[in-house]
Amino acid sequence: MSLLNVHASSWQQLADVYRSSVVPMDIDDLSASFDADMACWDMGEAISVVHIRTSPVQMSRRASHIAQSNCDSLILGLNMSGRMYGSVAGSLCGLEGISASFLPIDAPWTVVIETDVEHLTVRLSRSALHLSDSMVNRGVMHAICSSNPYLRVLAGYLRSVEDSAVFLDQSASEFMGSVALELVTNMLLGLLDEKRTSMSADALALSMVQFIRENFTNPDLSVGPISSKFRVSERYVHRVFAEMNDTPSRMIQRFRIKRACELLGNSTMTVAGIAGAVGYLDISTFHRAFKREMGMSPKAWRERSQTATGPVAERPNVVLTAS
Repeated sequence: MSLLNVHASSWQQLADVYRSSVVPMDIDDLSASFDADMACWDMGEAISVVHIRTSPVQMSRRASHIAQSNCDSLILGLNMSGRMYGSVAGSLCGLEGISASFLPIDAPWTVVIETDVEHLTVRLSRSALHLSDSMVNRGVMHAICSSNPYLRVLAGYLRSVEDSAVFLDQSASEFMGSVALELVTNMLLGLLDEKRTSMSADALALSMVQFIRENFTNPDLSVGPISSKFRVSERYVHRVFAEMNDTPSRMIQRFRIKRACELLGNSTMTVAGIAGAVGYLDISTFHRAFKREMGMSPKAWRERSQTATGPVAERPNVVLTAS
């Protein structure tokens, strides 16, 4: 890993470093005497970092700069100390102390550093985050505060990588870059989870339960499809169900076993047919889940049910299929 240390005594020098290490932009000096120290390093092709300590400046990314950049990229501004704010399309986002925000590459923006600051500017590959564009865009220009656990971990991690950069070969550098990308992904998901709380937690829980009720016969139903449906992380889905003293997998199982009991008591379908009808591809998995939930085998449940109500064929007006 190559580490470049630069002392800039003019805003032109600062602009040159950002142009080569991050993205093209214009920089204007806002103080009587400009001074900046920077360290720049790459962690593979998907992530590069500039660690800067600077006096007040204004950084502007204009429309003319956009054509010069790779629009797969995204900028994460991670503030360590001092005060600054950013503006994109009239939307303002202020950062003070340990905080962060994402900036787009494919749109003009302005960042004003109001005080002496210590700051990490991180250029990321959007595609390397493995998140949809809509999820990434919802995180742009929203302040991430120090209560986000991944923020402090990421800041400390990047600074430790800087300290050991001269000892890292390309393979180690790329590995550490993948760890940093995973931290950024989780930080962004945490931000989206926080924004999701604007929707009533009770309403979201009811919506998730209804989604399971309508889809439990799908063998592929799990936490993944639920998180995709409601555009939250899998971690947040588990948190919602924990508030109900439940888990997604247990609820899916209960819906399936409840329907299986109905079919065992009110149809002539085989046990294997019922297992498939309620979402189990493997008959042994169905047997284990049924016994865990009901305390007996499907066959024993059917026999007990029919002893109480009589054989299905002798009962009037009974549905004999799973439909």
